[in-house]
Amino acid sequence: MKFMSPLVCCFLERVILILKSIFEYSDDRGNRIVYEGATMEGKITVNFRGINNTLKVGQGNHFDFFSALFDCDNGLIEIGNSYCGLSLSAFIRVGQDSSVEIGDDSSSTSMVNISAAEGSTVRLGNKVTMRSSNYILSDDSHPIFSVLDGSRVNSSRDIHIDDNVFLADGVAVLGGSFVGKNSLLSRNTVVKRTIPNNCLVSGSPAKIVAKNVSWENTVLLK
Repeated sequence: MKFMSPLVCCFLERVILILKSIFEYSDDRGNRIVYEGATMEGKITVNFRGINNTLKVGQGNHFDFFSALFDCDNGLIEIGNSYCGLSLSAFIRVGQDSSVEIGDDSSSTSMVNISAAEGSTVRLGNKVTMRSSNYILSDDSHPIFSVLDGSRVNSSRDIHIDDNVFLADGVAVLGGSFVGKNSLLSRNTVVKRTIPNNCLVSGSPAKIVAKNVSWENTVLLK
């Protein structure tokens, strides 16, 4: 096991461990990186702010930019294998007892933002293709309460995006969403609902504009 000393600092009495590369790693706080391969360097940051957090990275991945933030304890980020050579650029944040799971051969054209908090799970299947400025958020970053009875009105909820889904530029997928296989989300669509398999979706809020469709991850050159 290769060992590299992380940058260690303290903020609000919490120890923060910051790594600038991806390699097989573990520490005495139960944080670990599970990865087999040559050290991945570049625009990479892995930030452990709690204990018992795990980053798992499969084989063949290439990150143009990658930032993993473990805000609390018992978090999981798992990225599957990449067999097709496409890259992923992402800021991924997980909170207490939360997880982000990305399947094989999922990629992005440029930066995407993914967040799971309060025990929720964000799960992307295999061959999910994301463009740029995509937001996949199980939470709203801040709690919102009713002024009438003090009850919470925006609890975090799971997200599941199934295999071979396409997210165009500016798409946001919010807590409680399910997107079925082979579906396409048009530019700037905002999803907070269930989308069946093989649908073309557009708008804010998202509406199904076509059914029984599919797509291929090839570029039109003529």
